[in-house]
Amino acid sequence: MGKNETSLTLKIPPEIHRKLRIMAAVNGRSMTSELVDLITNAKMKMPVFDDLLQKEDKPAKKTEVSKEEIKKMLLSWKDQGVTYSAMAEKLKSAGYSTFSGRGIWDKTNVANVFRNMTGKATRSTQSDEKGKSDTP
Repeated sequence: MGKNETSLTLKIPPEIHRKLRIMAAVNGRSMTSELVDLITNAKMKMPVFDDLLQKEDKPAKKTEVSKEEIKKMLLSWKDQGVTYSAMAEKLKSAGYSTFSGRGIWDKTNVANVFRNMTGKATRSTQSDEKGKSDTP
């Protein structure tokens, strides 16, 4: 196998396998080559998978909001009783990057911001539905 190849196991009906084997023999090629050509030349509309992967794998885009503004939002939400998870979702939805710029917002990032603001760990006074501590 070459650098740009990946192994794939297929379960296909016996009749399709027989036809593919005959096509490969008639053309003097491997069944793999025949499949690659069929897929490459097919008139199919293919979704752009790269866009889907980038949305989930990459950190949120940088948005022009200062750390102080984000801290003010977090404090306001804390006063309203919003959970750390909900705060993280709001920040992600708005496209705000984490303070490091390397990750995405989650309840741990939010808890760390509060811990760093107060100089000590914050303890939860409420629990989420799974029983795990998740609120300021």
